[in-house]
Amino acid sequence: MIDPWLTHYILDEAGNPKPEPDFRAWGRWYERSMPERKVGDTTYTLSTEEIRISTVFLSMPHVSTRMGADDGPMLYETMVFACDAILVQLVEMAEIETRSIFAQVFEHVDIQKRYKTKDEAIKGHQVMCEFVSACLPRLKMPEQAASEE
Repeated sequence: MIDPWLTHYILDEAGNPKPEPDFRAWGRWYERSMPERKVGDTTYTLSTEEIRISTVFLSMPHVSTRMGADDGPMLYETMVFACDAILVQLVEMAEIETRSIFAQVFEHVDIQKRYKTKDEAIKGHQVMCEFVSACLPRLKMPEQAASEE
């Protein structure tokens, strides 16, 4: 039996994740699979700054700090890319801790959310887009935010 935490995953012809125990086969698939791995990619522009929301199939199992190991691997991820000043504002507006463990430990700002299924990832991407879109009118440009501190 394959341990879901110790293998890599690929997408089958129907787009469903399946374990790929052969590391070389996984590597060949991974090199050419970006179009299939992309679930969503949305960009918003705030004056001269871009806010990009990207949701992808990770192909490697990840665990969330908010779940137990028995919940299964997280194979999809949504991340928000923007300058730190905008990310800080979004985290504050969310009123929840949405940073990765890496960001928390190294005092960096990022926004990410992981999912087990493609359906969850599609929905999660939509929800993140709705959140960012709702925040846009209240976001301050980095120079504005710095001058108000």
